[in-house]
Amino acid sequence: MLAAERKMRIVEHVRQCRIATVAGLAQQFNVHEATIRRDLMEIEQEGLL
Repeated sequence: MLAAERKMRIVEHVRQCRIATVAGLAQQFNVHEATIRRDLMEIEQEGLL
């Protein structure tokens, strides 16, 4: 899965569930927690969350 697709799925997940953990997202997307943290920082900078 490409980073852009993963980030959009993260945004969708958080909007639907209203909460998410780094560990949970990392497990769901089968990536390292550092990758999720980086994605979340980029999502925040883009103003999506």
